Amino acid sequence: MPTTEATRDRQYVHWSGTKPEQIPPLSGRGDRIGFGSAPWILDGSVALDRYLLLLKKLYSHRPVGRTELKALVKLAHVEEKAFFTRNPRLIRPYRSRLLAVALCQGAALQRIGCGKGVKDFDVHFFYEQNPRKPLLSRTVKRIFATVGAFHDVPVDFIRTIVPLSPAKPKPSAAERIKTFLLERPTSNARFLSQKAVVGLSPDRLFDKVLWRREQLLKKA
Repeated sequence: MPTTEATRDRQYVHWSGTKPEQIPPLSGRGDRIGFGSAPWILDGSVALDRYLLLLKKLYSHRPVGRTELKALVKLAHVEEKAFFTRNPRLIRPYRSRLLAVALCQGAALQRIGCGKGVKDFDVHFFYEQNPRKPLLSRTVKRIFATVGAFHDVPVDFIRTIVPLSPAKPKPSAAERIKTFLLERPTSNARFLSQKAVVGLSPDRLFDKVLWRREQLLKKA
């Protein structure tokens, strides 16, 4: 059920349902609808158009194919450059530490044929931890874009830190991510390990299944 609270010039609507008909009505001017931890700011007619699409259907059940993955690669490349433009202080500690970019969560499950639909695309940038700056902000960067056959769909970009590996020689990026999700040293790792991870870049990891939840069951 939705709850609302009013401020000076905006109405904040927090909604945790899963059915489009349960989405509360909005005034359409600077309103904010919260889906879990990913709020959407509605501002103007374009945002209202997106909101109307939500009313029709939250999830798309079309398949996620290589065309969609290639589109995400391009979007991720643009965002990676933009991220360091926005945060020049992070260039030295993290620009050279990118292990992989990958599609995660429900859209990744959809790619490997066991999903229940797609409402957004979660793209994670996995970085090797820098001991001098061990943490990065977990702020989610959201855009709306056309991803293959998915039009005007939310794409969320998230930075994920992978702890340093003591192994010599260092394992591959794929092995590092697998170990990270098996050992689950952080809340983020535990969250990601519940679904799937499909590689986007570098090229050698494109469309490679880096993780399936079943790997946790094998460990147990």
